[in-house]
Amino acid sequence: MAIISEIIFYFVVALSLFIAFFFLLTYIEVSRRKKTKQELIDFKEVTFLIPALNVEKYIGKCLTSILKQDYPQNKIKIWVVDNGSTDKTLEIIKSFMKKHKNIEILHRKHEHELSKLKTESLNFGIKKIRTELTACLDADTYPQPDAMKQAVLELENPKTMLVTFRLVPTKSNFLSVVQDIEYAFCVFFRKLLASIEILAFSNAFTVYKTKFFREYGDFDVGNITEDFEIALRAQSNHHNVACVTETYAETVVPETLKALQRQRIRWNYGLVYNLYKYKRLFSMKYGDLGLFSLASQLLMVLATMIVLIFALSDVTTSAINTIRQVSLGLYPELNMSVFNITLFLSQPKIILYIISIIFSLFFFSLVRKYMKKKLNFAAYLFYTFIYVWFTVYLWVITVPWFFTRKPEW
Repeated sequence: MAIISEIIFYFVVALSLFIAFFFLLTYIEVSRRKKTKQELIDFKEVTFLIPALNVEKYIGKCLTSILKQDYPQNKIKIWVVDNGSTDKTLEIIKSFMKKHKNIEILHRKHEHELSKLKTESLNFGIKKIRTELTACLDADTYPQPDAMKQAVLELENPKTMLVTFRLVPTKSNFLSVVQDIEYAFCVFFRKLLASIEILAFSNAFTVYKTKFFREYGDFDVGNITEDFEIALRAQSNHHNVACVTETYAETVVPETLKALQRQRIRWNYGLVYNLYKYKRLFSMKYGDLGLFSLASQLLMVLATMIVLIFALSDVTTSAINTIRQVSLGLYPELNMSVFNITLFLSQPKIILYIISIIFSLFFFSLVRKYMKKKLNFAAYLFYTFIYVWFTVYLWVITVPWFFTRKPEW
């Protein structure tokens, strides 16, 4: 058991350092590229598609954020797909419609169980869209005024079919502040992946070329992480997914551990489900997309789950041995001599731990500089040493879901 634990430890560390070096070299390469400031000339028509079900708390702010876009309003259509709301959602939307003629409600009937799903709501609207661009937006997500301009600039690239944005959590408590750290790191690495055209993720605010749906089909009905699936579909057809970090969209995140757990189980399930669905991407044909971007993520998930199991085993064993020593009157001695400290720090594991911490702090500084925002250092320490293990725990409890039931949207 001890030998296996050692092997797994060094494998995980080696894999982590390899991934860190990959992103570091990618960042250096991207930083060397000359950036030319682009001016938006062609304001393409876009339809914002917002699936809505009892979102009275958010829909007003969401509509306002679209109406404040630094973009010709005669080029923007806003369609809210009502999925049978019973609160004040429709009342709020209608109050906006009185002042803004570009807002419309699409009513849907629940003909079967699947018709209640978000994917069905999106597809219902997509089939009716005639504008060149389609922006899919969750009702609890609020784009900054320059978002559409940035999206259109990215979509000037003929190979780019969709553009995803940096999401910034609304901060209401410490848990949301920790998620802000998580989101900042995720979008930083996703931007690097997008810069070398191997990004396969999208999120709650994504702008598409409408022809993508006409050529490759609508959202996968029943898929609980439809945004991830659609990004994988784009890459599988050799199209790019762009990531905008120059601006952002504010989004509501879970404020309790229970809500966060529910969200992440759904994300985890959807991740594995879609990676299996697109297992053909793990080949030389798709280069770094499958061999690094997707493979490293899957390997890290498996490795950290195993490490958690062995770490708990080691901690339990150490605790039992300590209790036995104390019960026998044998108290552990703490010798703080220079020799012992030097010997302790010279152990391979400790050296690797120190290197990992240095890399972690370096990337924290890099992300903060790149995003041009202040990140709470206390929240970062909590994220690094505690929250990460919580996410690993969520992966462990997600496993039974694959054999018992599927999380709901």
